[in-house]
Amino acid sequence: MRTIFRLFLAAAALLATTAATAVQPGSVEAYFRPSEFGQVSLSPDGRHIATRRIGDDYEMNLLVLDADTLVESNTPNARAITSFETGGVAAYMWKNDERLIFVGQADLLAEGPAGGNFVGAYSIGIDGSEPRRFLERYCYEAGNRGQFCRPSNSNRDAVFLDFSNILSRQADNDRYLTIQMGEGGSFSPYKDVYRLDTRTGRINQIEDSPIRFLRWYSDSEGDLRLAVMNEPGTIDYHVMYRDEADGEWRTILTYSNDEVDVQGFDSDDRHVVVRSRMGRDKFAVFRLDSATGDLGAPVIEDPDFDIETVRFTSSDQDQRPGIAYAATRGDIPRRYYVDAALQEVQDTVDYYFPDTQNTLESWDDAHNRFIIRAWNDRQPGRYYLLDMEAGKLRFLFDARPWQNPEEMGEMRPIEYTARDGVLIRGYITLPPGYQDGDPVPLILNPHGGPYGPRDDYGWSYEPQFFASRGWATLQVNYRGSGGYGAHFETMAYRQWGLEMQDDLTDAVAWAIDQGFADPDHVCIYGASYGGYATLQGLVKTPDLYACGVSYVAVSALDTLLDTDTRNRGSQMGNTFWSTIMQRYLGELGNDADMERLRATSPLYHVDRIRVPLLAIHGEADPRVDIDTQFYPLVRALRGQNKQFEQIVGPYEGHGFFTGEVTIDLYTRMAEFLSRYLD
Repeated sequence: MRTIFRLFLAAAALLATTAATAVQPGSVEAYFRPSEFGQVSLSPDGRHIATRRIGDDYEMNLLVLDADTLVESNTPNARAITSFETGGVAAYMWKNDERLIFVGQADLLAEGPAGGNFVGAYSIGIDGSEPRRFLERYCYEAGNRGQFCRPSNSNRDAVFLDFSNILSRQADNDRYLTIQMGEGGSFSPYKDVYRLDTRTGRINQIEDSPIRFLRWYSDSEGDLRLAVMNEPGTIDYHVMYRDEADGEWRTILTYSNDEVDVQGFDSDDRHVVVRSRMGRDKFAVFRLDSATGDLGAPVIEDPDFDIETVRFTSSDQDQRPGIAYAATRGDIPRRYYVDAALQEVQDTVDYYFPDTQNTLESWDDAHNRFIIRAWNDRQPGRYYLLDMEAGKLRFLFDARPWQNPEEMGEMRPIEYTARDGVLIRGYITLPPGYQDGDPVPLILNPHGGPYGPRDDYGWSYEPQFFASRGWATLQVNYRGSGGYGAHFETMAYRQWGLEMQDDLTDAVAWAIDQGFADPDHVCIYGASYGGYATLQGLVKTPDLYACGVSYVAVSALDTLLDTDTRNRGSQMGNTFWSTIMQRYLGELGNDADMERLRATSPLYHVDRIRVPLLAIHGEADPRVDIDTQFYPLVRALRGQNKQFEQIVGPYEGHGFFTGEVTIDLYTRMAEFLSRYLD
């Protein structure tokens, strides 16, 4: 099979780029401008390719390519089927072979309140014909303190804007979708099921939740026979099943919040594919027997890492999809195939592209054509069309055509032993041309979360930007990070500022000892929990760092515990977050817990900070409240006459996401860091 590509591997670039000509290599924009191409997928019949393309003014439009012409003559035959001049296509999916559905948004700064935007759900033909907007809402900033959305046809549209709530695309017609959303069309987390007319926007309820269903699943016939429900007042859940579409529901599995992740029906419509760590440390894939409730033996598992992704052979329920593969994120991602034919495709592509990770991004229902994304730590992504029948592999485009992989820094997986013997993993990204044993300035960059998220292998904006300035970036998957099993996460509960912080301190010591880092030029920078770790690092180990940058940071843990257990807006939210936050931080009213939280809250110990700090926050941050976390910190720093600077984004949230604002932010951040790293 590997021989079929020997005559066809070379191919010319298909599309002249627009944004590439406007981006200067090495500039801030070169790293923080969004990728020009993304979300590339084949139509179900494999005859067309869709992608989102970002233009010079950050507008996002849908582009459709004719795959038949491409395979036969290597000509692009590409056309834009939307024409947004601002905002644009946020996400899309194929409705069937002839139509797509997408979520579009348009910035209304010139027409409405500051920060406003219009959001709509649309369907459109592959040639741009018959565009229809069937759901819409208007969002605006209220007092620069948060985003509120006013629906223009009903309050039912907000939930639909997340494509995960589509239960069936009903590919045999161009009109209807089966969707789930809040009970009675509300924002409730408990779901009912509706039939949505994409021509008129009319929504008709077809199933109501008999008990508190959070998620429904359909079988290969489109019948809703599987659901997950929440036990009121708890974080316990039940997998519910019925033998027929109108049958009685029964519980086939009960689990706690973080033990099971239901994926959907397997190809036999009897077994349910789940990720589970019930009775074990790491997530594995199981086939839950709906008749007996038995998980059986793992179908896929990894000895060192959680299985985090499961992909099915088809997104079309009528194809009776089974498991294609499952994957870990690992030190470097690893895929475990169940489908032998897809494994053969993967092996063939890997044979010809041995130096990159090669992801099968999309495939047609016949498993003849595939979109391949080739990527690694220096290559953001190159897209190809593989045609198995014709034996041709055609290059499509680079995600970021203005950047040269040979000019990027190398990312190396690392591991070290923390002071208490725990194995910690992570990554170090080194400047281009780095020579081993030559210490360079270092940025310790703890990720947010902290429980569940983690840093990953691959090209990344910030580390590569810092590498272009001659600085190394150390990213640590400290205890509590996701992907390493339940024990690694739970050992970090209530360890904010304690063992979790020691993991970061030990990482810097390791980098210095290994000859990577210049001990006199180390700064710490992080966002959200990483921002907290930045502040705590400056407080707890003030002699270790030359500077710090805290971004949307938590500064007071006692305040965070109080606000996060009271302000979630629903019975489920209040119950869930009060229980979870007690696990993570401690209990309100418990004297020992509150004393520990105050002792590890940087806000109350700014007198210990000895180096310059840049503090960044968004006024509309819905997660880390600016009034209780940022402004008290600023007042404390000012009261102690500390050297600090601040940046406040008046319309930004938990991170700065507007193109020009983001570029300005990193320009100012680089200027700050260069004073203490160069």
